Amino acid sequence: MYAPVGLVFRRAMRGTSIQGRYVPADALIGLGLYPTQRMSPWWNDPDRFDPERFSAERREDQSHAVLLEHSQ
Repeated sequence: MYAPVGLVFRRAMRGTSIQGRYVPADALIGLGLYPTQRMSPWWNDPDRFDPERFSAERREDQSHAVLLEHSQ
């Protein structure tokens, strides 16, 4: 429920577009883990501890990949 690190940073290796926004090469990108893990479009009942969301039957951890593909 609470990641040991709240924010991670990555550097763009090449210029790209993410959901219609251009990210230049060498840009520093920050990702907030707490808000990302609580996005209701990606997770059912995101504030509830539910390890079964990762089970083979549910695979909620794969649902956001499909949402990202369709939004680009």
